[in-house]
Amino acid sequence: MGEYIASAGASACTRCESGKYSITQRADTYLACVNCEPGTSSTLASTTCAACGPGTYSNALKSSCGDCEPGKFSATNADRCTACPIGKSAPSASTACTCAPRFAALADGTCACAAGFSFDGSTACDRCDNGYFKTTASNRPCVACNLAIKGSLSTRSGALPTSSSSCICGSGEVQVNDACEPCPEGGVCEELGLALEVMPLMPSYWRTSYSSAEILKCDNEAACTPPANSTDVCALSHVGPFCEMCAEGFALAAGACVSCKDGKTASVALAVIVAVVLGALGWCVNSLKDRDEAKEAVGAGGLFFKRFKLPAKLLLQVSPFIFHCVCSPSHAVCLQYYQIISMLEVALNLGFPPVMSGFANGASASNLDAFAIVPTGCAFAMNTRDKLFLFSFTIVTTGAVVGAWSVVKKKSMFKTYLIGLSFILPTVTRLIFTTFPCVELDTGERLLVADKSISCDDEGERLTALNERRASTSTALL
Repeated sequence: MGEYIASAGASACTRCESGKYSITQRADTYLACVNCEPGTSSTLASTTCAACGPGTYSNALKSSCGDCEPGKFSATNADRCTACPIGKSAPSASTACTCAPRFAALADGTCACAAGFSFDGSTACDRCDNGYFKTTASNRPCVACNLAIKGSLSTRSGALPTSSSSCICGSGEVQVNDACEPCPEGGVCEELGLALEVMPLMPSYWRTSYSSAEILKCDNEAACTPPANSTDVCALSHVGPFCEMCAEGFALAAGACVSCKDGKTASVALAVIVAVVLGALGWCVNSLKDRDEAKEAVGAGGLFFKRFKLPAKLLLQVSPFIFHCVCSPSHAVCLQYYQIISMLEVALNLGFPPVMSGFANGASASNLDAFAIVPTGCAFAMNTRDKLFLFSFTIVTTGAVVGAWSVVKKKSMFKTYLIGLSFILPTVTRLIFTTFPCVELDTGERLLVADKSISCDDEGERLTALNERRASTSTALL
């Protein structure tokens, strides 16, 4: 079998050629060698044909099956290889096709352009153009960024634009929800693709949270100036709304949060200074009785005026008035008037004319608010309402003590009382003026302008403020 006798008298049998086989014994003709079926093959002198395996084929008289070329595939007994459909590919000798690069498999077994790519209309997928994206596998076109994020005209470089998050806003803009908005005042929007949550702020600005688009100007600019390269919005040790509160272990003094360890020393030093000043002013009031004595006291100052060639007439006209304001009860009227004027514009948020505003700024030099420059919070925690009550109570109590002393000793202490009052009046005046003004945040919370730790929406706080303002206003009138 597998052979035949080519002619009578032949000394040997002739083998069937490749691609044929024979099962006839002692065949005497070449017709005994039969062609193999398509999809099979055989070698010389074969008695049977072998089926072609997956990924191979045979369509002629061959000794073996050939591999399918790239881009085609076959199953068993294949006489030819089948070309892969659009969107699929296969290496040589493949038994099946898989999705080609830039294509993705669908539920029905077909392939379509993957997310971030669009069909070119023939056989390939191209990356979405700049300013476009595509989220799912399909042969549909890419979607314009402007339809997902209003105002967005570009996508991030590098990563595939597979979602709307690939769309970015331009320089000078910030993404707020699903739109590109102009950079708000106080924001820094130099970076491309800047999101609201990571937008840095300029020094002296603050916001309620990283997701807030409302940027607010701080009254205390230094408190809202964080260290360089910091993601915080507050300066070191400053916390809370508008950065006006201090972290634990720190207290506010002259607008800055200072360590309570250092603050105690400063408080003691200030207390000594205040005591010395009060003593000097008291001596001044009790030593100088009238305008003539004031003139004599400043007479020695004429040497100073002569040395610097200042008119003596100016000395005689101006110096007694200044000295009389400082070292007599009338100083309280002068000083306290300027103290109140210096606070009106800021405390009541008034829009003074330029001339009046300049006058108020100049008058601020008379605002000797000693309690605002020491870290009183290190010794005891008090909010604005507590301070208003304490200082008002102190004024009334001290006045009663001074009155009783004057009656018992038959010696008036009213001058000293008025001068001492000048040190506490700025604080009381400021607290009175700022008892009610509130600021509303984008969270809906309303806080007292003078003390952001106090909520204006709390009914108890509101009634307390009303009662304290009535009491303190009466005190001021006294």
